[in-house]
Amino acid sequence: MAITRTGKAKELFEKAEKLSDKDDYAGAVAMFSEVINLLPNDFEAIYRRGSSYQSDGNLEKAAADIDKAFELGQKGADFVYWRLGHDFEEIGNKNKAIEYYRKSVEGGDWNNGSSQKALDRLGATSGNMNSGNVEFR
Repeated sequence: MAITRTGKAKELFEKAEKLSDKDDYAGAVAMFSEVINLLPNDFEAIYRRGSSYQSDGNLEKAAADIDKAFELGQKGADFVYWRLGHDFEEIGNKNKAIEYYRKSVEGGDWNNGSSQKALDRLGATSGNMNSGNVEFR
């Protein structure tokens, strides 16, 4: 069910979008957080705050928001999960990378199997899905 923003929530959301467009991710996070305080189940505000956290390098908080968006029943965030997997892989957090690549696969696997290819590259193929610790080669 879509959320209709009015009044203060609409104003704050629009400010947050402008801040995000200007690459002021900390400011965007603050504004999106205010929207979420007013509308706790606003998928788009939660998703956009997560995206702002992600762009600002705060992957743990980004992941929490993306997970929350999925809990609200939203679909199509497989790209965001792929990106989280990619970002965690880039900083050397293999287990988190695998976790989010797997979530991308479960959500539809963005870009023709990019997440499955990453899992294969990391040695975490479907036959190896319960492996918690994986080494890069």
